[in-house]
Amino acid sequence: MKAAVAHGFGSVPRYEDFADPMAAPGDLIVHVKAVALENFDKMAARGEHYASKHMFPKFPAIIGHIGVGALPDGTLVTFGGTRPPYGTMAERAVIPKEFVALSKNLW
Repeated sequence: MKAAVAHGFGSVPRYEDFADPMAAPGDLIVHVKAVALENFDKMAARGEHYASKHMFPKFPAIIGHIGVGALPDGTLVTFGGTRPPYGTMAERAVIPKEFVALSKNLW
């Protein structure tokens, strides 16, 4: 799949191929529809946020932590939080179930 991939703290993410995510028990694969690039994401990718090493325990890794997407059955969801090294700036992301909300329940 295509993704915004960082190769180290402070590196400029590159649009390139990255391995498809594999869901572990308790995870969901989400087909990403939209994401936000926040200051938090920039700080974490530079290694300047206290959560940087948690979000990026190893590189290469995909940038981003929140978004909107669809489950394989087409259900729209919002999510915040990913399973490293899979961030949200990709075609698909692996998300722990507790970080996913059904969009119909938000309104």
